[in-house]
Amino acid sequence: MSYLVLARKWRPTTFEDVVGQEHITRTLSNAVLQDRVAHALLFTGSRGVGKTSCARILAKTLNCVQAPTIDPCGVCGACVEITSGSSIDVFEIDGASNNSVEQIREIREAIKFAPTQGKRKIYIIDEVHMLTTSAFNALLKTLEEPPSHALFIFATTEPHKIPETILSRCQRFDFKRIPEIKIINALSRIGRNEGLQIEDGVYAHIAREAKGGMRDALSLLDQIIAFCGVEATEAQVREVLGIADRRVMHELTQAILDGAGQRALEIIEDLFQFGLDLQKFGAEMVKHLRDLMVIKVTQTPGQLVDLPEAELETMRRQVEGVAPAQIHRLFNAMLTSAEEIARSSFPKLVLEMTLLRLCAQGTTLPLAEILVGLERLEARINEGAGADQRPFDRGAAQAAAQTPATPPVITPEAPTVARSEGSPWRARVSQPPSPAKPSAKRGAWEPTWSIGRGQHPAEAASPPSEGGLEPRSAPPPQPQKSLEPRSAPPPQPPSHRPSAETNDPTRDAQMARLDQLLEQIPQKFNARQIAQIARLMRFEGAQLTLSAAPQVSSQLQGQLSHIIAAGQAQLGPEFQVSLIPASGPEEAGETLHEWREARAQARREAMRREARDNPGVLAVFKVFSDAKITQINVADDATEER
Repeated sequence: MSYLVLARKWRPTTFEDVVGQEHITRTLSNAVLQDRVAHALLFTGSRGVGKTSCARILAKTLNCVQAPTIDPCGVCGACVEITSGSSIDVFEIDGASNNSVEQIREIREAIKFAPTQGKRKIYIIDEVHMLTTSAFNALLKTLEEPPSHALFIFATTEPHKIPETILSRCQRFDFKRIPEIKIINALSRIGRNEGLQIEDGVYAHIAREAKGGMRDALSLLDQIIAFCGVEATEAQVREVLGIADRRVMHELTQAILDGAGQRALEIIEDLFQFGLDLQKFGAEMVKHLRDLMVIKVTQTPGQLVDLPEAELETMRRQVEGVAPAQIHRLFNAMLTSAEEIARSSFPKLVLEMTLLRLCAQGTTLPLAEILVGLERLEARINEGAGADQRPFDRGAAQAAAQTPATPPVITPEAPTVARSEGSPWRARVSQPPSPAKPSAKRGAWEPTWSIGRGQHPAEAASPPSEGGLEPRSAPPPQPQKSLEPRSAPPPQPPSHRPSAETNDPTRDAQMARLDQLLEQIPQKFNARQIAQIARLMRFEGAQLTLSAAPQVSSQLQGQLSHIIAAGQAQLGPEFQVSLIPASGPEEAGETLHEWREARAQARREAMRREARDNPGVLAVFKVFSDAKITQINVADDATEER
């Protein structure tokens, strides 16, 4: 007789033998005892977790001579035939090779007949998601109302590919991945029964490589026995499976935490010379860093990390004094590196550069510690402030922020000012093109001080001190005539043009009515033209009076019909429009376009002042002494031309 592999030899024969699926076995056992087994069951889960084994055990509990029972005898004819797969009442069908409508029709015809020997006729369809859509549709009616002696058991690793109409007709059981500790215990029991002399760490390596599948674990154990015989060491197992020693993981992690780049490179070189798959090692390192994070942030990591207690204690000591943020940074870097290694033609170089970068980054400080350090630094600066250093005064900053700032003087040749050592503020000196202020001594020059646009609001409260701000170089001497006081400009006649800054409610109401009226004009171009060239004199009741320069009066006359039509539709037939020529600036009034621009500019200035007074901005200046407002962007859509 040919050799029987361990996965088949030690296949579970009762619900008690199933490893790691207690929630499934208990439910099925109770259903059998209470005679409440559904006519259609769906077993889902990853490979090698016991789906088909549980289906066979359930078939035994229903067809054994002692049925219904949760402990089938295993020696009667029905149990032996089900175990060997030769039962004429239990059909195991491969869904991948029997996925057509014809096979489903054969099942529908055969299911009508009663079982030959047992009490139930059972159909176990493995990988049922491989059936075609037509095959699923042909099975719907039979699956919903099968004969009383029939039972369907479906098994699949991809339940999302099964139609909803099939899922709604089945009881679903989700099989979990088997925990590593349970796989280790099961392998130890099987090893003792097989007479193996294997180190305890070998089973841990096998369980980790099995990734939650008991069948995969038994297959790996078979492979190790074939290589090592009945005696196996951890070194031999690592050589067979191509995995790194757990101590290598700990040494590499410690080298990264210590910043020992050379030691990290030496470890990678040893693994490369050993012939280890670096792609696989990168994935193991990612999982190792995840386990370190779990051990760092939890009190009972044994429930979340499948590792022996001794190794858990070693990892716990390793992360003492290491911030969780640093471990998280290492995890992200290794995760990215593992993905790059899988695609790169130079996996060793990618891994080495990643480790060197991590070794050079050092520790990560929490944000709370950084803020505390900034507060201490600010306190020291304020305590040691000299004549040219002013401590931060929040009240003065708020008062300065509420004061309208003067527009900055922009001069390409503006001399720079060096601040004294340790001063937390920066000032800027600019020499405007206007004549400098004459001093007592003829020919002397005094700079005109101005606060630049990007400075702290508190700096606008007072001019810079003389001791802390000195111009780098004096400007060239000005001609003597530029120092003579200029004659005052001739007085300008007062302008009667209304402005948005006068805050005239009556004028604003008239402009708003004109704006609303022009919106009713169907021709967009005409409304825009009127808003730009027609100046509003008054708009009272149903009487509208406009003014325009003589050269554009004829152009505006052609648009009066549109204004009158829109006004009569809105205000009634008594609406009239008067157009008078402007005899001078004092009668020019204000165009609707100018009124809109003035209102938009006023809104922008108000928003800028509000941004400077924002408590969040002032709080930033409190923490960061060198903070500056460099630019305030105001989004305004009210200036769009209509």
